[in-house]
Order: sequence, then C-alpha cells, then structure tokens
Amino acid sequence: MKNIFKLLSLLLFMCCIASCDSDSNNDNLNPGETTDNPLTISASGDNIVLNEDKSEEVALTFTWNTGNNRGEGTSLSYLFKVDIAENQFQTAIETEEMPEGVFSRSFTHRELNELLLDYWEVQPAKSARIEARVIATVTGPHFIKPEISDVVVTVTPFAPRVIETNKMYAVGTAVPGGQIEMSRAIEDPYVFAYKGLLQEGKIKFPLSLDASADIVSSRTPNLTIDDGTMMPVLLATSGTPDNSWLIPNAGTYVVVINTKEKTVVFYSEATAIKPKYDNVYMIAEAVPGGGKDWDVDNPLSMTQSIANPNIFVFNETLDAGEAGKPSGRIRFPIEKGVGWGYKGLTTPDGLIVPVTKGKTYTVYQFVAGSPEYPDNYWQILDGDINLIILDTEKMTIRFMSR
Repeated sequence: MKNIFKLLSLLLFMCCIASCDSDSNNDNLNPGETTDNPLTISASGDNIVLNEDKSEEVALTFTWNTGNNRGEGTSLSYLFKVDIAENQFQTAIETEEMPEGVFSRSFTHRELNELLLDYWEVQPAKSARIEARVIATVTGPHFIKPEISDVVVTVTPFAPRVIETNKMYAVGTAVPGGQIEMSRAIEDPYVFAYKGLLQEGKIKFPLSLDASADIVSSRTPNLTIDDGTMMPVLLATSGTPDNSWLIPNAGTYVVVINTKEKTVVFYSEATAIKPKYDNVYMIAEAVPGGGKDWDVDNPLSMTQSIANPNIFVFNETLDAGEAGKPSGRIRFPIEKGVGWGYKGLTTPDGLIVPVTKGKTYTVYQFVAGSPEYPDNYWQILDGDINLIILDTEKMTIRFMSR
C-alpha cells in the first residue's frame, strides 16, 4: 500500500509540472495567437528547364500560406526575395513587399532566364539551384519575431536565339506608303533603326518583303506602344501568328530594334534621347579626304547614330602615321567656324597617345589653344583602322577594324 501511495504521489507531481509548463507556454502567447499554422513556402516544381518558345508563359510559381496568427492587435505583411542557393541572400534580387492578400510570386520563362544569365551570370544550359524566401513581418504593439520559410528549386536556363538578319523593314498602316527599309546601325550590327513620320495605326517588322518572311512582332496582338520604354519582341516564323504594335498618335518617331537582345523601343518627340552634342568633327593628319585634315573651319563630320544620338561614328580607313613623329594624329572638334579656339574632345592621357585597335579610351572636353588644356591627340599607327565609335554619353571612344 505504501508503494502505491508513492506511485500516486509521483504521478500527481508530474501532472503538476506539465500543467505549469503548459501555463508558462500559453503565457508567452498573445491573446488569439496560434502556433499550429507555421509559415511555409512551396514551389510549383523542383526541377525547371526553361524554354525560349514559352518565353511569356509562367515557368515557376512560389506560393505560401498565411502563417501563424500573431494575436490581437497585430497584422502580417509578406516580403519575398530569391537568390542563388547557399549565397545567404547576399546577391538576391531586390526584396519585394507583396500586396495585401497576395500569397504567390510567379516568373515567366523569359524573366527567370534573364535573372539567371544577366543578374547571376549562370551559363546557358547549366543547372543552378535558386532559393526563395518569404518573411511574414508583424505589425503590432510590440516587436514579434517574424516567421521565415525557404524553398530551393533547380533551374536550367537557355541560350537566347539571336535574330539573324542583314535587313529589317517596317510595314503596316502606321508606315507612310505601307513599308520602309530600316537602317542598320554602324556601331552595332544587331541594331536597326528608323527615324521619321509614323501615322496612327499598326506596325510590325519583317526581315524581308517576301510573303513568307519571318516577322519581328509584339508578344501580344495589337499592343499599344509604351512610349520611350524598351519592350520585348517575338520572332514570328512562317505559319505562326504575327502581332502588330499600335501607334496611338501620329508624329515623328525613332524606332530602335535590337535583334540580339530582342527588344524594340519607340521614341516620340516627347521621349526622344537628347544628345549631349549636336555635331562632332575630326581634324589632324589621320583624317582622310585631301586638305580636310587641318581645316578647323570646315572639318570632316562624323555620322550621328539614329539609334542613339549620343553616339557618333566614322567608317572610312584612317591615314596612319609613324611612331615618334607628329603624324597620324586625330582629335574631335564639337564646333566649327570659330578658328583655333574651338571646343573639342580628345584624350586626357598624354600629348600623343598611340591607339591600340579595339581598346576603349576615355574622352574629355577641351578648348583648343587654351593654356588650361594640353594639346593632346590620339595617334593612328595601324593602317587598317576604318571605324571610330565615339560615345559622348559615356565619354568613351574606340578605334576599330571592320
């Protein structure tokens, strides 16, 4: 009997301890707070192979539940981020605060591919593990630690196809006369541009005027242009639908298509790029043209790019000089008719800087003949340099052979 009494006493003691622990845990909860619904994020797949033919379709969706109720007087909001797995979110995309009532985040094949290739620099066809995180932050009368949930997915990006073409046309009711050939940019063979009148109406861009030609078109039918904003394009092949953009208002436009990036941008006069300089010229011995090389009042002009008016190009073979001699020099006035006190662009790196073909050089603005500025020049020593690309926005220049 004595042993039974001891056993009953021990059981009663243990029940009291458990009751105290339970009371203690409950004391740590806010009124109305729950612990049976932890925040959990999941993915629509665990191994995703991206497909360029499905560029605008959803490739991957992350979803999550509400998480635990944190009690009376509190509210929850959700932050979302994604990064390469095991990077501790040090290279994550910008954290997104999700709108109220939204418990998912989707990525199209194109969006996810661009993040992998361009943002995280993953190689095409090489699988990468990405990690998504959702954070349930709490707003309330005092600080409450947020809930966090992660999920990892393997994704394989594709190598985007380049639109291979030597020509591009604009056709449609928005084009005066119904069709026009676009200009290929000298500075970038993947870029085609048109500057001129467009009417209210439809426009698309075939690679030739043949009836079966592939067509650069919008990704959705009759898409109104987003003036001044780069938009993705779709290459519609024979037998597939080709979609037009809509020009809402007649006016002068610049249209720029990049066949490598597969983008188009329409600039109206309101959104057109304003150039830093209206003109750039060339002087000194490297300038071809017989007698034009030192004519500061009538110098040879560079060609301003249609696609980007801050870029100036020259596409003729330059006259090379000899090392150690004042020959083969070149620099770039930005005005003419003012004599030897002209403003111009040249190298900040020395009086005579021999050019290395293909290298990018820094440019700065100077005033010729002013004691404040050294009399600097680049020097052309290579006889096959036939292309100059001067970017007055970035203030850089390249001397090339093409």
